[in-house]
Amino acid sequence: LGLYQPDRSETWRDTLALQLRIDAQAGPNRTLFFGDSHVAGLDVAGIAPGALNFGIGGDTIRSLTYRLRFYETVKTASAIALAIGFNEISVASPQRAAEMFGGLLDRIGPDQISRARVCICSVFPVDLAVQPALAKFGHDMNERIADFNQRIEALAVSQHLPFVQSFPPGASLPSSLHGGDGVHLNAAGYKLWAARLRECALLRTPA
Repeated sequence: LGLYQPDRSETWRDTLALQLRIDAQAGPNRTLFFGDSHVAGLDVAGIAPGALNFGIGGDTIRSLTYRLRFYETVKTASAIALAIGFNEISVASPQRAAEMFGGLLDRIGPDQISRARVCICSVFPVDLAVQPALAKFGHDMNERIADFNQRIEALAVSQHLPFVQSFPPGASLPSSLHGGDGVHLNAAGYKLWAARLRECALLRTPA
């Protein structure tokens, strides 16, 4: 990525600064969750005691790849969960987004991936029955999400990493699982996602 620096909001930058203060205090062998607003709203301690939530609303694969270098806990983590890509798919092709995801794994590095054990999570579908979501993302958004998920699952398989299919592939996000905008999970949606994440043994089992 060279000298790339993300053109992120002041809130994004402030959140990163806060997270890095937490990171500086944290000890080794922690379970880390990285991602966008979906991760930011997740009760990660309910999945892995002592886990750290490093989700930032509006984050992209590219900006996450950039900020990963600043976290000391990445070097000593026992497990890392990656749930990122939604914001890329809304503006880029699934193929391009998956290529960027491969760059994210390269940033972590093969040695660290082997030691820390990385879990890759699928991107959630959206509820296109919600008109603002349909207008913003287009009628083919869930098809693009499913395409991207297939591509990052193949990346996971190629690197012998676990892949969590957060919701059934190709499906729409049920209205009972989001807060009304067709995108962000409500309490029931988070409960279901957390249950899927707990099925990934490395996120709840010490290294």
